[in-house]
Parts: sequence; C-alpha cells; structure tokens
Amino acid sequence: MPSIKGTASIASNAAQNKLLRTTKFPKSFAKPVDLTKVNAAVVSQWIENKVEELLGFEDEIVASMATNLFFPKLNDDSGASLMMSISRNPDDAGAGATVKYAKVDPRRVQLDLAGFLGDEEAGKFTTEVWAMLIDAQTQPRGIPKILIEQKKAELGAGTGSGNGGGGGGGSSSHNNSFGQDTSRRGHQARRDMPEQPYQRPGPGQGQGPPHNRRQPYDNRYRQGQGQDPVRDRNG
Repeated sequence: MPSIKGTASIASNAAQNKLLRTTKFPKSFAKPVDLTKVNAAVVSQWIENKVEELLGFEDEIVASMATNLFFPKLNDDSGASLMMSISRNPDDAGAGATVKYAKVDPRRVQLDLAGFLGDEEAGKFTTEVWAMLIDAQTQPRGIPKILIEQKKAELGAGTGSGNGGGGGGGSSSHNNSFGQDTSRRGHQARRDMPEQPYQRPGPGQGQGPPHNRRQPYDNRYRQGQGQDPVRDRNG
C-alpha cells in the first residue's frame, strides 16, 4: 500500500478486501451513521477545507472526491443499498430536493483516501470525520457540536477584537481610559483648589520690567515736561 501523497487510490477489490482484513480500524467505525440526519452542506465544506489543509495546497479534485466518499449520491437507476434524504444543501437542484445517499463504510473511505493523504493522515482524518457524523445525526440541525463551538469561538474573538480586546484595539482602549482618568483628576484638583478673589493689578503689577513698557516719544516727556509731540504736530 503506497503512502506517498498523490498516488492513485486502491483499484483492485481483491487488494482492498485484503487490507480490510489486515488493517486495524477504530471501534467508532462500527457505529452506523444516518446521513439523512446530517447537514451535508456544513460538514462537506469542513471536509474540503481540511483536505486542502492536509495536502498543503488547493486541490478541488481530491477535496471533492473526499466529500463524495462520505456523502455518496446515487442515481435513481443505481442498485446499491441507499438511504433517502431531504437535502439541506442549497447547492442541490431544487429547494427541498430529495437526495439519495449510499451507505458509507468508513473503512473503505480510509483506504481510498490513503492513496492521496498517506496511511497515517487518512486514518486520523477519517476517524475525525466519522466522529463528527456520529455526533451530527443526534443534533437538531445536523451540525456537529465541535463545529458549532468553533463558530462561537470565531464570533467571540471577532467581537473581542472590535471592542479593543486585542492588538491595537486594546491599546486604544487603554489610552482612552487613561485620558478620561486624567481629565477626572484635573476636575477634582480644580474643585479642591481654594478660590481666590479677583484683584485688579495695581500700578506696576502684572507688567513686565520697565524697559519692556512702551517708552514715551521723547525723553523730555518722560519727566512730564512739554506736550505730547503728536498733539503738538496736530495742533
């Protein structure tokens, strides 16, 4: 069995049947899943994103193949064992369209994915998805609890960031708080300061040194001698 990513999946039924007998699978694979109770749209989107994360690059073909392995749709003329489901996926043709799913064997899914993800990663991935499907079929909206909790965490992180819960927002919030505290202390200081009655400054008070005051037009008038030269000129 190859373990290199990108190689083809198992083509021989005989080889796959042999691996089914010799490979050790988790006990959870023995639990059945009713796909009619699972929100295929939500889980399929998660599967596609996870496959691309494991591959390390975008590959629509492999991601779509993985989704189809867990949600195998059948045509009306198929003779395979199937289950009926009213589609919860808006991408399916027609609102409330009836979708036929074949029964899924997670052991075969794991072996098929091993050719693309490798034996170890395929085992971990299939076990994780199957656990989600087991949980999803018991939820009112068919969505696994773990995905609901992840969404709540994302929304909570976004709200915290918007309110200054992290990064620059926290610094801005701290600065605003500091400014408000400083302002309050300033108002308090002014209230505590005793009021002083206003006094008009007397001669020589509140003015600069003598050399800064405006000088008379002529030294003679500094001593009060003669008349104002401006008034003398104007008659």
